[in-house]
Amino acid sequence: MSLAVQSQDPSKCADYACPFGFRTTGKEFGKTEDECCHKTCAVHQCGKGYMPNVAYAVNLFESDQDCCDITCEQAAAEEILTCKPGHIMTNAKKLAGTEEQCCAATCSVHNCSPVWIKDTSPERMALVGKTDEACCDMLCANVACDHGWVIDDTKADRKGTKPEDCCTKSCGVFDCTGTNSGGIGGDFTVRPSKRKWQAANLSECCEPQCRHHQCSEGYQKDVTKDDMYDPSDIKCCMAKCSILVCPKPLVLNPEKLGQLGNDKDFCCADTCSSFDCHALPGWANSTAKASVVRSGDPQVCCEPTCWQHTCPANYRRHKVLDDITPPSNNDCCEPEHCETVRNMTDVTVEGKMHCHFLSESECGTHFERFSMMSKASREKYFEKYGHTMDVVRSRLVPCKWDAMFKMCRINDKKEAANCVDQTADHQKPDETAAETAAET
Repeated sequence: MSLAVQSQDPSKCADYACPFGFRTTGKEFGKTEDECCHKTCAVHQCGKGYMPNVAYAVNLFESDQDCCDITCEQAAAEEILTCKPGHIMTNAKKLAGTEEQCCAATCSVHNCSPVWIKDTSPERMALVGKTDEACCDMLCANVACDHGWVIDDTKADRKGTKPEDCCTKSCGVFDCTGTNSGGIGGDFTVRPSKRKWQAANLSECCEPQCRHHQCSEGYQKDVTKDDMYDPSDIKCCMAKCSILVCPKPLVLNPEKLGQLGNDKDFCCADTCSSFDCHALPGWANSTAKASVVRSGDPQVCCEPTCWQHTCPANYRRHKVLDDITPPSNNDCCEPEHCETVRNMTDVTVEGKMHCHFLSESECGTHFERFSMMSKASREKYFEKYGHTMDVVRSRLVPCKWDAMFKMCRINDKKEAANCVDQTADHQKPDETAAETAAET
């Protein structure tokens, strides 16, 4: 070898141009592709189960794992990725990123909504899906019924998709015309809350309102309540005073019986039982008038007493008789002669008991008393009325000396009959006192 050839530099890889898809190996000397260049992923053909990815183009080629992305199918084959139970691979040729990217749920793991029912057939369970529409059968409860129709309660939990299979009439389609046989205020109606009720006939839907109600005696129709349902006197009518029960001792006011009202202040009135007749001279409370409507006129609530009575000639009235009712000559009066005899001395005062025990000097100043009512009569009176007589009357017979028989005897010809046993004189109040008492 000549000296000139030995001194010539060998070829350098830096001067060699690598083709597309190759890059220099980093060697200093070389003059061929094999010596100076290295294949990159840019010209690599991915094998089965792998897909190219431009992001790897500059990588030096070593294997499919260096230049390609694995597919779902290959990842499963290499047991790198496994679908969960109830899921199947649906994207075999796609890149295997995550389980969700490669696998999809089947109907076997789908939970149906309340108005759907699961189809457990093998074919349906194996289907890919996760919606009620894909995996479940519709129930009648989910069917949209036509206007005026509603879901049939007996079919709500059955499979169904058509209105004719699942729906039934509601009250909204019934015509209540003519359902009011009473003919009061027009036909019955369907209340709004029942328009969607399942119904088989008119009787289940049509109802009366207050407009159809006939108020009972003592009530008056309230037309403002015509549209109310469940009619009754209380709901549809206004009460009159005539049906109110007044608390005792009040009674219904006769002048208010036909007027509207439902409280005692308007409908009721005081009775004579609360009126004090004794505050008015000559008047007393009447048991017979106790429930009569009270009035300031004593003649309405009270009855006159003996105080107002005028006795006939030769008769007089005692104060103890003033409150007796009703007044009469027999009850209010006694003979004037009674007072004359009473001014004498009663034989019982001195314990003599009878005139014939008196001496001649005593005889002319005494009298003997005889009861006008027998003991048996008094007992009957008590048995009937429950009390003794308010005023006891007696026969007052003066004593008279009998010169022939030398003894004191009763003088029947001078007796005073029906005399009051009490002797208090009656004095009628003056007019001013009477007026004051009446005002009170």
